[in-house]
Amino acid sequence: MLASRMQTRATWLRSIMLAPCIAAAVGCVTLIGGERVQGMDSGAAVMLFSQGQLQLLDVRSTGERLAGRVAGAAVALFGPDNPELWISRRASEREVEQFLVTVRAAFPDKGTAIATFCNIGSRSAVAAKVLSDDGYRNVSTIVDGYLGNHLGPGLERQQ
Repeated sequence: MLASRMQTRATWLRSIMLAPCIAAAVGCVTLIGGERVQGMDSGAAVMLFSQGQLQLLDVRSTGERLAGRVAGAAVALFGPDNPELWISRRASEREVEQFLVTVRAAFPDKGTAIATFCNIGSRSAVAAKVLSDDGYRNVSTIVDGYLGNHLGPGLERQQ
């Protein structure tokens, strides 16, 4: 059963890309292929995070995190550690499994409210979908990402 689930996940990862439209009115991000994940802007994420109602999950590469991090955010690399490879290839099965192992260790309660973020929002949307498929019930993606520069007051950037 695990092999079948992994094969299905691998097929899904190869076939999707982030759709160019974000349905802000309904609060979701639509992936190519019709898959949807819950989305929120960084302003809402900052508010919930500062109130302790939301955990942040940074899925960016090591190099991207060297440019700055969000204090208090958990880290779980999603996909290749070179962000330029993300354009030409999706996360491998091994990379997805390593991502899930890291997230499960950080957030063993699958009811935890989690918002994923990357630099611009595409990888984090796919990462949120993977978490949702793994049984996490309250996962969103931050649609404007780290580079949206709207992380605002309440989140300190660490260099």
